[in-house]
Amino acid sequence: MAEPRPFLTEPAICLNTAGGVQIATPPRLNLIVGTQLMAVKLVLPAGFDHPWHNHPEHESMGVVVRGRVRMRIGDDDDIELGPGDVWHHPVGVYHSTHAPEEAWVVEMHSPLRPDLVGLRDKE
Repeated sequence: MAEPRPFLTEPAICLNTAGGVQIATPPRLNLIVGTQLMAVKLVLPAGFDHPWHNHPEHESMGVVVRGRVRMRIGDDDDIELGPGDVWHHPVGVYHSTHAPEEAWVVEMHSPLRPDLVGLRDKE
């Protein structure tokens, strides 16, 4: 039987800004890019904080694989998500994310995010 693949293979890309907002504790990520849909594997460090921002060009769905994250999406109250929990933010809806502990998440974006595709192209 083959050895299980690690969640995140090295070298990983470091993301310093997203949604026009600087990220003080940048996550590490890997990208899987299709023609109209992309998946982003992220390791969010403990203390990760991505303040209130939006993405006017795409919607996102994601799932927590390990750890916990706290999110606010639109007018909803903060929610705490753990392994197996899924979130969605529509195009242009403001949201924020905080990881009090290291968390592994997978996000799907459609259409493709030019900022992330540009990072992949710099590898």
